[in-house]
Amino acid sequence: MPSSSECPLAMIMSRLCAFFAVVLNLPNAKTL
Repeated sequence: MPSSSECPLAMIMSRLCAFFAVVLNLPNAKTL
């Protein structure tokens, strides 16, 4: 990525997606 502002933003978004995936999957795993 040539833009220096795109890389950190993509990393933050990917980390947020992974974080929310874990948070949303934890209650589902407990109920199942």
